[in-house]
Amino acid sequence: MASRFLSTFSAALLSVCSVTAAQQPGGLAPGSLLQRAPAQIRLPQRDIWRTSELTGPAPSNRWWSSLRWDRYSLPVYSDPFSLRARADGLAFGWPHLSVDEEGFRAPHRDSLRLEVPGLQAEATLVSGFSDWTVDLSWPADGGEQLQSTMMKGSPYLYFTVPGGAATLVGADHLSDYEFADRTAVLLTAADRHYLVIARGDAAFEAAGRRLAGRTGSSTELTVAVVPTVDEATIELFARHAFSRPGETRTSWRWL
Repeated sequence: MASRFLSTFSAALLSVCSVTAAQQPGGLAPGSLLQRAPAQIRLPQRDIWRTSELTGPAPSNRWWSSLRWDRYSLPVYSDPFSLRARADGLAFGWPHLSVDEEGFRAPHRDSLRLEVPGLQAEATLVSGFSDWTVDLSWPADGGEQLQSTMMKGSPYLYFTVPGGAATLVGADHLSDYEFADRTAVLLTAADRHYLVIARGDAAFEAAGRRLAGRTGSSTELTVAVVPTVDEATIELFARHAFSRPGETRTSWRWL
């Protein structure tokens, strides 16, 4: 049965090809060439928000593409985080999934904001990227004031604060933790839990829904979403808080 079908299909295909080839006119048909885009065509924007060190083609249609095409960004989803760049830092949250008869959605909300005092960057710039990560920079007068790395599928947000001072806004303070070489603070916002981790000599002060921090001898600061708040989970997330991703790549081959 299969061989009979293939024979019939092949004969039909050859017949179509023969007819098509016989109908092709000889020589070249007249044509035209446009030297500029038609008026109704919207050209790609010239402004790409990236650092001067990052050159070459700008990939589009990435989960973080808004960071390149907007002065700051629309909401982007690294999962589990959703994020939105601002002039004074980064707003983020862990969206709640909503399901109803019209479908499902997980809208972004600025549950937390990490700000640097006095920072008003003219733009958030992409300073690097790989298959799963993107690096951001907030330049300002006097040099870079804030850097961040986010990774698709990671529960961590990594920050570098050159000046050592940062403030988290929008969460309630729950607990403080001291480990051998790091300090952690547990916060809650919009029914989610967040762990702020810094090196051991860092200092934090909570007042209302603001957590002011000094990173001490280091400039590193990490924020994690935590699914549960038992001590074992807190210790696990704090232990790996500074294992930053390197260059991430994906590859495949056809079998």
